[in-house]
Amino acid sequence: MKLLFELDEKNYSQHMELLEKYAVRAIIKKGDKLAMQQGSSGEYKIPGGMVEPGEKYEDALYREVMEETGLLLDLATRKELGEVCERRRDMKCNKQIYVCHSLYYLCDITDKEVEPQRTESEILKGYQLSWAALDKILAVNHSMKLAPWIKRDTLFLEWFQNNMTC
Repeated sequence: MKLLFELDEKNYSQHMELLEKYAVRAIIKKGDKLAMQQGSSGEYKIPGGMVEPGEKYEDALYREVMEETGLLLDLATRKELGEVCERRRDMKCNKQIYVCHSLYYLCDITDKEVEPQRTESEILKGYQLSWAALDKILAVNHSMKLAPWIKRDTLFLEWFQNNMTC
């Protein structure tokens, strides 16, 4: 997949252990709105998450979107958008360099929905499915102090706004 941009906090040293992960994220459009996870603080996050060991990207994308939003992807419509690579000191173990390759896809959904199966962390942050216009998403996220994953998604959405015809 084409690398769109990198985010490097440069808050680590090169001799630290490397923790490398892959994640998949879905841009789902309905008219002029995007399916997002919105937290109780108001921030917007793109649905998706980590690829489990041995899991195919398309299977992880389907699973993550279903678990977080209850939406079911039509994987036949999946189109690669690009990769964003993050590099920073790991937030859980400050002796590691965290490298995350986020792979973004444009996807359609089916007419069927299921009950979301959010993680404990997602429940604590109050994440819910929200359909919102891109301008609103960007305005809200820019008005807040952003966690690294929200900053990444916001920068990707700016790239999407500037590079994709909606």
